[in-house]
Amino acid sequence: MITRIVALGTLVLSACGSSTNPGSAAGTGGAASATCSNGSVTFQVVPAAKESALWCMGAPGGCSSTWLSIRDSAGDMAIANNCGTPCDTCQTLGCPNLCQVPSELDTAGLTQTWDGTYFTAGTCGASATSCLDQHCATAGSYTAEICGFANPAPDAGLGCTGAASTTPLTCVEKPFDFPASAPIVVTMPAP
Repeated sequence: MITRIVALGTLVLSACGSSTNPGSAAGTGGAASATCSNGSVTFQVVPAAKESALWCMGAPGGCSSTWLSIRDSAGDMAIANNCGTPCDTCQTLGCPNLCQVPSELDTAGLTQTWDGTYFTAGTCGASATSCLDQHCATAGSYTAEICGFANPAPDAGLGCTGAASTTPLTCVEKPFDFPASAPIVVTMPAP
């Protein structure tokens, strides 16, 4: 079960460039390591007052520390290439066998900056290998979704890693404009 909370409020942001078709590809292809130059936006997630270490940010019961997702008017955008084959080179990436566990949300909060890079599925090569094509988001309106789960044992030290995969997620949605000069602050509610 996922609980969604829509965070509304006044955002003081500056957007540059055109705001037409925010999901369109301003720059396509390019090496997987290339970065977009259309600006950026920083997200800061913080706990509600006096609620530190009660949230785990990421997915329960697995190896995912991903707490931020972004969508445009067309739907969810893949904002990370997690070892997918880049379409421009069609060369399979060697992926480390590392587990990134969810992080406890303390009073300092967590931040992540998005430079507008997103990926779409494609195929490449003579054998039509599945691949990811890199794009750069255009200036415009988007929605961020920040997800976490209640820390099952906040005083035990490794509470976030002990959560079962059936632990419910709570997600907070926040509309924003890209790019943004001020951080987008999202407060997780009391669990």
